[in-house]
Amino acid sequence: MDQQTFLKKTKVEYSYCDWTNAMKLSYLLGEAQEVSMEHCDALGIGGDYFMRFHKAFLLAKLRGRIVRMPRGGEEVVITTRPNMPVRSQYRRITRFEDLQGNLLAELDSRWILVDMDTKRIVRRLPEGIQTPFAELAQLEDFRPALPEKMEPVEQVRVRYHMVDINRHLNNAVYGDLISNLLENRLFQGDTIRELSLFYHREAKPGDQLLLSTAQEGDVVHIRGEVDGSRCFEASVTLEKSEGEAV
Repeated sequence: MDQQTFLKKTKVEYSYCDWTNAMKLSYLLGEAQEVSMEHCDALGIGGDYFMRFHKAFLLAKLRGRIVRMPRGGEEVVITTRPNMPVRSQYRRITRFEDLQGNLLAELDSRWILVDMDTKRIVRRLPEGIQTPFAELAQLEDFRPALPEKMEPVEQVRVRYHMVDINRHLNNAVYGDLISNLLENRLFQGDTIRELSLFYHREAKPGDQLLLSTAQEGDVVHIRGEVDGSRCFEASVTLEKSEGEAV
């Protein structure tokens, strides 16, 4: 496979799964992040390389389509393919397939390069970095459109186990925050089919995240705020289990 695409075959750990033995959303997001980092490491431009320049890639937003969640003990093939930036956004498409080549899930994630000292977006790669990423002419925007009226539901404190190397709430942990808010539907056996997630600002250790929701049919909108400032927004489409009520 060429350098523009990275492939990884892995077995889903049972500890990654929920009560139905389906991979949790947070672990799906975590595996996508992991394979992205492994790809960059293989190219010699991983996290340690960019930290020499005091820069890091941060996730700005993502959109996911889930046909079927991988299951505990199942072998899956993960492929990821990044693009050169369009308006400072680096798109990366990550696909999860079974061994027969059937699509399980696909994530379209958008990354930005940030100066860790100033927290500003870096619009050019540091001098001398060679990347085999494919060129892209334009990008579709998929920021979720949330209703104005949202109902406060829960407040969550950012704790030690939720924080990553960038000293903020890890991207994948948002999957747990979202799933917990959907637990009534998920315990009924309903399934997440589509997800859009937009990160406005980082949540740091000790921050109190106020989580609010609104529902429009099978779509649940979620907003997280810290001190009145938006931290993230998400829209999740659920598929009702046959015979189950909302």
